[in-house]
This record gives sequence, C-alpha cells and structure tokens, in this order.
Amino acid sequence: MEQVIYTCPFVPAEWIAAHGLRPARIIPHSARMHAAIPPIEGLCPFAQAFANHVITDTESQGAIFTTACDQMRRVNDFVVGRAPAKTFLLNLPKTWRNAECIQLYIDELHRLGRWLCTIGGRAPSADTLTATMVDFDEHRQALRAAGCNTRPSCSCHDGFVKLALIGGPLLADEMQIFDLIARHGGRIMLDATETGELARPARLDPAGLRGDPLRELARCYFESIPAVWKRPNTALFDWLACRAAERQVQGIICHRLVWCDLWHAEVHRLRDALQLPLLDLDVSGDGPAAERTAGRIQAFLETLR
Repeated sequence: MEQVIYTCPFVPAEWIAAHGLRPARIIPHSARMHAAIPPIEGLCPFAQAFANHVITDTESQGAIFTTACDQMRRVNDFVVGRAPAKTFLLNLPKTWRNAECIQLYIDELHRLGRWLCTIGGRAPSADTLTATMVDFDEHRQALRAAGCNTRPSCSCHDGFVKLALIGGPLLADEMQIFDLIARHGGRIMLDATETGELARPARLDPAGLRGDPLRELARCYFESIPAVWKRPNTALFDWLACRAAERQVQGIICHRLVWCDLWHAEVHRLRDALQLPLLDLDVSGDGPAAERTAGRIQAFLETLR
C-alpha cells in the first residue's frame, strides 16, 4: 500500500485511507531541519524540518502541505520538484462560520481525492468512506479510553502544579518538554498544542454519517478543530477556557517557535481571556533541554507554588 505523508491536523486521514492509501502524520525531528534545505533566517523550524523530511523521504508516494500558515505554503513552493514524492497543497479557508467556506473545504477534499487517484489511489464509494470513518473513529476512542494520550509528566509526585501547554506543533525531540516540566514539579493536565489534544477531530455523528459522509468528515475536521489561524478564532479561546477549567489548570505555558506570528499575536489575548499566569516560551527549534528554556520553566513554576 502506497504511503502518503502530511503533518497538518486538517488533513483527514480517513479520506486518504478510503482511497486505498496509507496515511502517515509526520512529527519531524529537529535533526531533519538542515538535511536538505540550508538554514534560512525567518523560516519556521517545524516547517523546514517537515520539508526536509519530504525531500529526503524515499518511501512515500505523496506528501500533503496545507495553507494553514504562510510558512508551510512557503516551504511547499521549495519542495516542489525537489522531493521524490509528489506533493499537493490543500487550501484551507481562513473563515469558517458560513456554508460557503465549508463547501470550499469539501471542494478541496474532492480535489485532493482526484490527486490521490493519480498516485495510486481509487475513488471510494460512500459505503467505503463510511466504513473507513467508523473504523478511525472507533480506533481513536479506544486509544483515548486506554490512556494512550497520557504524557510522561502525568506520573510526577504529589503537590505538582497543574499546567496547560498550548501553542503550535512540537518537533519530535521537543516532546521532552513534558519530562522537563515534571522534573521541576509541574504536570501537563492539558496538551493544547497543535500536535496534542487541540488537534483532535470531533466524534462522528451517526445521523450526519448516514446523510452525507464527506460533509460529516468536514464537520469533524474543519468545523470542529479549533485553530489559531481561523477567523474568527473565538472557538480556540472558548475551547481553551472550557478545558482549563475542567482540568483545574493553575498556569499556562505557551510554547511557540520564534517565527510563528500567529501564536505570538495571541499571547496577550490568551493571558487576558484565560485569566491565568502565562509563560510565553519562545523557542528556536534547538530542543526543550536548552538551558534558557529549562531556566524559564523552573522560574515560572516557582512563582505558582
């Protein structure tokens, strides 16, 4: 089965699988950052790492980029013609609360489907798509029930400080931040990064699935996943406020890459809206174990005890 790679959570894995291809969401490692693209000032380390993954990947048949951020659009232009895999740019509407934008997302999924057929896929029937969506939904629920999304910091000692980690996607080696926080007496109660709980699609609605499975897929992904880049992005603030209250969060760490204007622009609004102490943790892609990062986390936790 041919593999198709992507990293944006707004790419529905079910749609790829329903075409008879194997979806693989990539969380790149920082070591990939300079594998093919030389260091470029102002280029997002995550976008560069994913682009280099695509360029050096000889096993995948296709790679999907999205317009969720300008950085990914930028590296997509660089990758075209340089990667063994064929590439596709999925356009995501910035506004989302009207029927025209939802239809545009559905139209983009149709366009993606036609591209998938050019790399070895086949157009699915409604029954095939429905069965695939149910399988994926049940699998995600089983993982959640088994606690597979629990982070290492959940095993720390009593007296920990309850935290939310919010922000953009984490590079693979940046996942160490959960252990780093635990060592200093914190516990991540809410992983609201773009590689964490924030990016989960909604549960399937049986009625919607029976009526129009592709429309239901659009609801689960485009309509339901909060995002910092959506306009308005009020759903993100509502989602964060609700989850932070449920988990009794005492403080927030906003983990953002230094060139991510989207999250940088929202830091002050997040602090005001959530009414909780917030650490604006800007990182350069060198990994969470850097002395500066560790020191700032330790100091922040000490102020919360």
